[in-house]
Amino acid sequence: LKALRDFVESNDLKVDWDGIDEAPDEALVNALCMMSPFGVREKQAMLEAPDLKTRAEILIAVTQMELVRGSGPEPTMQ
Repeated sequence: LKALRDFVESNDLKVDWDGIDEAPDEALVNALCMMSPFGVREKQAMLEAPDLKTRAEILIAVTQMELVRGSGPEPTMQ
């Protein structure tokens, strides 16, 4: 949930943390994958994941990449 908390905070979103804490893992991961603002390729990778653990790992990785990408100016070529 750390990646989710960081993403929510960096995007100034409001979340029902009690609802998230009470949600079954499978329902939470699947809902977050569906509602995520990520691109088609990322969502397709999540959809094709062979199991819930892999889907969650992809979701976390994509979320962390998005956080890094949004944390500062784009790198420039030298």
